[in-house]
Formats: sequence, C-alpha cells, structure tokens
Amino acid sequence: MLYEFLASPLSISDVVPSATPIFGSFNKILGHSAFGDLFVQNPDTNQIGVFVAAELKLVDVGHDAVDEFTSKFLEDPSVASEFLRQDDLSKLIDLHDDLGKEEVFYPVPHPVIGGSGNLDTYQKGNVFTNLEILAQTLS
Repeated sequence: MLYEFLASPLSISDVVPSATPIFGSFNKILGHSAFGDLFVQNPDTNQIGVFVAAELKLVDVGHDAVDEFTSKFLEDPSVASEFLRQDDLSKLIDLHDDLGKEEVFYPVPHPVIGGSGNLDTYQKGNVFTNLEILAQTLS
C-alpha cells in the first residue's frame, strides 16, 4: 500500500490538536502515504496539499478534487518512485510485514532531531501518533 485514504476526512484539530498551527487552512486530513505524508485539504477552497513528513513542510499540489489528485499525482509513476518511495516501501515490508489500517513507517529518531533517516531506523506505527510526535518536534 503506497497510500491510504481515510473512510471519511478528519479534522486535524480533532485528531492531533497540537498540529493545527502547522497546517493552517489545510486542516482536513484525507489520507496518508506509507511514510506518514498526509494528504490534506483546505475546506474553503478544496485545494489539496501534501504535508511531507520527512521535510516537515506543506506543499500545495495544485488539485482540488480527490479523483484528480489520485489520478494525476498519486498514480504518476515518477511520484510512486520518488515521492511515495515504492522501492523503500518494499524493503521495509520485507523487514516489518505489511502495514495495517492507519499505519505508516517512520524513522526513529526523526532526522529533525538528529536521526539518520536510514531505512534500518524505520519502525511501524500509527499515522496520528507519528503526527503528534512531529508536532511536538516543531513546537
């Protein structure tokens, strides 16, 4: 699973209130990548953005419909290879088994606090727990 969409969008303030300032108006979570990157939406404009967990930054990807975001961004072969890290995911699944619902792989410790980010440092955990850790790191 390179990515997962949630059954229904969640408000960041309901899931991880401490992360709300990071996302600004992109405050609706639509889903996530296998590496904890969040697919978020601005409910006022419907613009979709990606919170890149490895870089701790929000990127507007220029789409305002989920099906367009999926077909033109997520399913693009270069995005699957470079951004969604298909090869790295395969290696981690071999080491840790496949991801469950709302699970992601993330480095421990995160590179922002001195971790290497090497694949051998990745663990499996809940996407929202990872977001809470990242929010605490940024505050």
